[in-house]
Amino acid sequence: MNFEHIKFSESYYDILQVSPKASDTVIKAAYRSLAQQYHPDKYQGSASEADLMMKKINLAYQTLSDINSKLAYDLELNEYLKKTVHQHLYPQADIHPSSRQSGTTQTNWFHEHHSQNYNYNSVKKPNHFVRKKTFWQTPVGNFLRIIAWGYVLWLLVHALF
Repeated sequence: MNFEHIKFSESYYDILQVSPKASDTVIKAAYRSLAQQYHPDKYQGSASEADLMMKKINLAYQTLSDINSKLAYDLELNEYLKKTVHQHLYPQADIHPSSRQSGTTQTNWFHEHHSQNYNYNSVKKPNHFVRKKTFWQTPVGNFLRIIAWGYVLWLLVHALF
C-alpha cells in the first residue's frame, strides 16, 4: 500500500485518538465511538465536516485494523518522521554540515547513520495470532475425550455382541 498522498499532518493514530501500540480491540472501540460521534445523523456541526471526519475515521480504521496495512503504514510513517526530523535538523538539503569537505550528501549520511533494515519476521505479532488452546486440548478435555471414546467403544461392543 502506498501512502505517498498522505501528508501525515495527523496520523491515523491521531484521528482515532489511540496509541500506536493500541490493541485491535482498543482501535475497534475508538472507531465505533468516533463513528457514532461524527455520524451525519447525530453530529451537531455541519454535514460536510461530519462527512469529512467520517471519511478520515473510516480510512484510518481500514488501515489500522488490517495487520499488513498497519505494518506498511507504520513503516511509511516512520520513514516520513525520519525525513521530517532530518529536514528540521539539517535545513540545507544538499550536504550535511559535518561532511562539507568530504562531499557526502545529506541523504547518504543520514542513511549511513540511521538506516534500519526491517525484517517482517522479527516483528512481534499481536496476541490474536497466537492460537489458543480449546477446551479439548487441555488436560481435562483430553481426559474427558478418552472417557467419551471409551464409552462409545463399550456401546459398540455391547451392541454387536
